[in-house]
Amino acid sequence: QRRVHGGPASRSKMSKLLASIANNPSFQKFWTKIQLYRMMNEVRPGTLIGIDAAGNKYFEDPEQLGRSRWVEYAKKRDWNASQVSAEWHAWMHYMTDTLPPKADNPQYSFMKPHEENLTGTTNVYKNSGHYLHPNCWENRKYNDERVVQAWHKTANSK
Repeated sequence: QRRVHGGPASRSKMSKLLASIANNPSFQKFWTKIQLYRMMNEVRPGTLIGIDAAGNKYFEDPEQLGRSRWVEYAKKRDWNASQVSAEWHAWMHYMTDTLPPKADNPQYSFMKPHEENLTGTTNVYKNSGHYLHPNCWENRKYNDERVVQAWHKTANSK
């Protein structure tokens, strides 16, 4: 019996081939990257409006319906929405049409420069009592001394 191209035997071979490709870890990484680029709309027409201190690029396309303002993060692989400063956040969400470099934002002495949220990274803030703080175990002397001492009433205390 002669096999015709595209018959049941070739379909089973094709399905096995596709299954082996889909289960390949390198293909899965590649497909994940393609999906991420698609979700982020990496290729979009627009005008470069400005660049902030962190190197993020801000774009606008007034002809696009809906979200016509977007950001391309300087950190392509490790981007986080907290990397957008408050001034640019206001512009991106249509709270103001004034661009941050041109905005007359008052600068007060208590205002700090913008920092991204470092939660979940190795640079996260750890206070001196945190068990991962570098000086924590040195201060406690390997837990031989108590950090907090109980208060005991003495004759002089009221």
